[in-house]
Amino acid sequence: MPIVNFITHHISKDSSKPAAILDTMSDAVEIDDTYQQLFNKIKQIFIQRSGKRYGRFSDENLQAKGLTINWLEEKHTFVSWSKKIGQLLSEKLDNTEHEVDGYLLFAQDQLADSDKIYIAHVQEKIDFSISPEGNLQQSTVIDFSNTGFVLCVEQQELLASKVEASSEYFTFSYGRGDKPLQNVFIEALGFTDTVDTEQETQEFLSIVDEYTEQIAKINEEKAQETKNIVIDYCMQQDKNGEAVAFKELSHQLDEAAPEKFEAFVAEKRAENRQAPAYASDEDEQIVQKSPAEKTEFIADRKSLKNYVRYSGRNQDLTISFSAAVLGQDVQFDPASNTLLLKNLPSRLLSQLKPNQ
Repeated sequence: MPIVNFITHHISKDSSKPAAILDTMSDAVEIDDTYQQLFNKIKQIFIQRSGKRYGRFSDENLQAKGLTINWLEEKHTFVSWSKKIGQLLSEKLDNTEHEVDGYLLFAQDQLADSDKIYIAHVQEKIDFSISPEGNLQQSTVIDFSNTGFVLCVEQQELLASKVEASSEYFTFSYGRGDKPLQNVFIEALGFTDTVDTEQETQEFLSIVDEYTEQIAKINEEKAQETKNIVIDYCMQQDKNGEAVAFKELSHQLDEAAPEKFEAFVAEKRAENRQAPAYASDEDEQIVQKSPAEKTEFIADRKSLKNYVRYSGRNQDLTISFSAAVLGQDVQFDPASNTLLLKNLPSRLLSQLKPNQ
């Protein structure tokens, strides 16, 4: 489905000057294929990033949330909303030493299941080309490789949060090297984390280990195959920017008993969770929706990679090997912190035994 609203505002801040400058457009653009392609590029960058944070608008800073809901309820226009959000970001940069130059991109993506709102920090760079006459010419182009933060808000989930507490409808992604700046924007927008993707992924992988240990008692090869299917599925979901769905994965693991893995995950997640001794009404509503009943989770890419490979390095040594060979071709002795390696690669052997 196409984007239905799109606008950009220029934002700049000189580190030596106290005030940021926001130059706003008066009207939203008329969307054509060029704008759609630009948005698709930004959206793809957002999906493929591993650096994401998941949560909602903070209860302590409701300005951006209120502005967004008012726009969605048609109390002001898309253009007016984008300017007000831009002003929040600009004011937060005031009296800081940050240096910024680029554009704030605002877009509304109309989807079949749920509309989404995107805000991105887009930057430019100088590039060169050769004219038909053979002359070198210089131009300013969008620097996609240096895209700053990109955030996405689930529109229906946000509106529903007015009447029912929701723990997750806001995704914030960030580019390399812009952490100090991302914190400014997070504070300006009132974003708060509610999902620890690393913790959830570690818990899930621990459950996978328990599940495959049962299979290994009968068939070790089948246990390793099950692990491979799980990781391949999780990696693909991460690549697509989608959550790991327990039901879908369970069907892939065992067509004869398609609910077996899903039920095992639900049981183990329930065992791992206990209700807090006390909580606010809002916390209780969020807890009721989030623990064992969750049917999916957002995978942490780093945890997935560490699960399938062990790696490390120091000044003199670099080691990397598949987790599947630990206990077989690679033996670890925790008492002495040593590794015993077998079945060495032929290239390494030829270097160790050059005259043989």
